[in-house]
Amino acid sequence: MVDSRFSISNGLSAEGSNSLFSRFLKFFFGYHFITVLGVIIGCIVYNVHSETNPLNVILTTPDLYIIGFLIVFALNFIYWIFSDKATFYNIKMRLIDLFSDFIFLVLSALSTVGTLFLITTFIL
Repeated sequence: MVDSRFSISNGLSAEGSNSLFSRFLKFFFGYHFITVLGVIIGCIVYNVHSETNPLNVILTTPDLYIIGFLIVFALNFIYWIFSDKATFYNIKMRLIDLFSDFIFLVLSALSTVGTLFLITTFIL
Protein backbone atom coordinates (compact mmCIF):
# COMPACT_ATOMS: atom_id res chain seq x y z
CA MET A 1 0.00 0.00 0.00
CA VAL A 2 1.33 3.44 -0.96
CA ASP A 3 1.37 6.17 1.65
CA SER A 4 -0.57 9.08 0.16
CA ARG A 5 0.95 11.61 2.54
CA PHE A 6 4.41 11.32 0.95
CA SER A 7 5.07 13.36 -2.14
CA ILE A 8 8.15 13.71 -4.27
CA SER A 9 8.03 17.50 -4.24
CA ASN A 10 8.36 17.52 -0.46
CA GLY A 11 11.31 15.17 -0.53
CA LEU A 12 11.56 13.39 2.79
CA SER A 13 8.92 15.45 4.55
CA ALA A 14 5.36 14.28 4.98
CA GLU A 15 2.21 16.19 4.11
CA GLY A 16 1.78 18.00 7.39
CA SER A 17 5.40 18.95 7.92
CA ASN A 18 5.87 21.45 5.08
CA SER A 19 7.04 23.99 7.60
CA LEU A 20 8.73 27.30 7.21
CA PHE A 21 12.09 25.68 7.92
CA SER A 22 11.76 23.12 5.10
CA ARG A 23 10.69 25.85 2.66
CA PHE A 24 13.66 27.93 3.82
CA LEU A 25 16.06 25.06 3.16
CA LYS A 26 14.53 24.30 -0.22
CA PHE A 27 14.71 27.98 -1.22
CA PHE A 28 18.33 28.54 -0.22
CA PHE A 29 19.86 25.16 -1.00
CA GLY A 30 17.86 24.17 -4.07
CA TYR A 31 19.43 24.31 -7.49
CA HIS A 32 19.17 27.75 -9.05
CA PHE A 33 20.42 28.39 -12.57
CA ILE A 34 20.75 32.07 -11.69
CA THR A 35 23.19 31.28 -8.88
CA VAL A 36 25.42 29.29 -11.22
CA LEU A 37 25.22 32.11 -13.74
CA GLY A 38 26.24 34.56 -11.00
CA VAL A 39 29.30 32.45 -10.18
CA ILE A 40 30.27 32.48 -13.87
CA ILE A 41 29.79 36.26 -14.08
CA GLY A 42 31.83 36.70 -10.89
CA CYS A 43 34.70 34.67 -12.38
CA ILE A 44 34.58 36.75 -15.56
CA VAL A 45 34.55 40.03 -13.61
CA TYR A 46 37.50 38.91 -11.51
CA ASN A 47 39.50 37.85 -14.58
CA VAL A 48 38.83 41.20 -16.30
CA HIS A 49 40.34 43.36 -13.57
CA SER A 50 43.90 44.63 -13.84
CA GLU A 51 46.00 47.47 -12.43
CA THR A 52 44.53 49.90 -14.93
CA ASN A 53 41.00 48.56 -14.35
CA PRO A 54 40.77 47.80 -10.59
CA LEU A 55 37.98 45.81 -8.97
CA ASN A 56 36.47 48.75 -7.10
CA VAL A 57 35.89 50.59 -10.39
CA ILE A 58 34.26 47.53 -11.96
CA LEU A 59 32.03 46.80 -8.97
CA THR A 60 30.88 50.39 -8.38
CA THR A 61 29.81 51.19 -11.94
CA PRO A 62 26.13 50.56 -12.70
CA ASP A 63 26.99 48.80 -15.97
CA LEU A 64 27.57 45.47 -14.22
CA TYR A 65 24.22 45.63 -12.44
CA ILE A 66 22.32 46.78 -15.53
CA ILE A 67 23.76 43.91 -17.56
CA GLY A 68 22.90 41.49 -14.75
CA PHE A 69 19.33 42.79 -14.60
CA LEU A 70 18.95 42.47 -18.37
CA ILE A 71 20.18 38.87 -18.25
CA VAL A 72 17.71 38.02 -15.47
CA PHE A 73 14.91 39.87 -17.28
CA ALA A 74 15.55 37.97 -20.51
CA LEU A 75 15.60 34.60 -18.75
CA ASN A 76 12.42 35.36 -16.80
CA PHE A 77 10.74 36.69 -19.94
CA ILE A 78 11.52 33.48 -21.81
CA TYR A 79 10.30 31.46 -18.83
CA TRP A 80 7.10 33.56 -18.71
CA ILE A 81 6.41 32.95 -22.40
CA PHE A 82 6.96 29.20 -22.27
CA SER A 83 5.58 28.30 -18.84
CA ASP A 84 2.72 30.77 -18.39
CA LYS A 85 1.94 31.06 -22.12
CA ALA A 86 2.33 34.85 -21.76
CA THR A 87 -0.79 35.24 -19.62
CA PHE A 88 -1.13 37.74 -16.81
CA TYR A 89 -2.81 35.58 -14.18
CA ASN A 90 0.47 35.04 -12.34
CA ILE A 91 2.31 38.25 -13.20
CA LYS A 92 2.76 39.32 -9.56
CA MET A 93 4.70 36.14 -8.79
CA ARG A 94 6.78 36.56 -11.96
CA LEU A 95 7.79 40.07 -10.87
CA ILE A 96 8.72 38.81 -7.42
CA ASP A 97 10.77 36.03 -9.05
CA LEU A 98 12.45 38.60 -11.31
CA PHE A 99 13.69 40.71 -8.40
CA SER A 100 14.66 37.73 -6.24
CA ASP A 101 16.62 36.25 -9.16
CA PHE A 102 18.39 39.58 -9.64
CA ILE A 103 19.35 39.66 -5.96
CA PHE A 104 20.62 36.08 -6.15
CA LEU A 105 22.64 36.89 -9.29
CA VAL A 106 24.26 39.96 -7.74
CA LEU A 107 24.99 38.25 -4.42
CA SER A 108 26.50 35.17 -6.04
CA ALA A 109 28.62 37.29 -8.41
CA LEU A 110 29.89 39.52 -5.59
CA SER A 111 30.55 36.51 -3.36
CA THR A 112 32.55 34.85 -6.12
CA VAL A 113 34.59 37.99 -6.75
CA GLY A 114 35.27 38.38 -3.04
CA THR A 115 36.24 34.74 -2.64
CA LEU A 116 38.60 34.83 -5.62
CA PHE A 117 40.13 38.05 -4.32
CA LEU A 118 40.76 36.56 -0.88
CA ILE A 119 42.19 33.35 -2.34
CA THR A 120 44.64 35.18 -4.59
CA THR A 121 45.58 37.66 -1.87
CA PHE A 122 46.18 35.34 1.05
CA ILE A 123 46.76 31.87 -0.39
CA LEU A 124 48.45 32.27 -3.76
